[in-house]
Amino acid sequence: WMHNSNCITKFQCNENIESHTHRNGTISSPFHPEAYPAGITCRYNFTGVGRERIQLRFLHIDLYFPSGDPASPIDCAGLDSVSVYIYINGQLEELNTWCGRKLPPMLMSNQPKMIVEFRSYHSTPTVTGFKAQYSFVTNFGIYEGVQDNRG
Repeated sequence: WMHNSNCITKFQCNENIESHTHRNGTISSPFHPEAYPAGITCRYNFTGVGRERIQLRFLHIDLYFPSGDPASPIDCAGLDSVSVYIYINGQLEELNTWCGRKLPPMLMSNQPKMIVEFRSYHSTPTVTGFKAQYSFVTNFGIYEGVQDNRG
């Protein structure tokens, strides 16, 4: 066994998050709030049951953005980004992709499943990555009134 001097710190960034073990919590880019590594893909798989939905609130996003205004990115293609996927008629569909520093809106899945994917191509010592809060909810984020029991 040879010691490799430019050994990459091992980290596990693919997470399966299930409602019966974690009702709520946070996900973040590796090493957040330090810079994340270049050339990685991290998938965060959310799985609930029944009528549960996943509510996702981004607290912070700061991804490497080579040119233009990171606060209002037009196109995230080929850039460090966070994508959210939901299932529509059994097919995995991309809800949206965000990059730069534009904070995504509060998101709610349409089913008890959702995937968040973080992709990095570059990195600089100054980026801090992202952090988001998730919770499995059955009230669809609505706190008043009476929920119709037919779902």
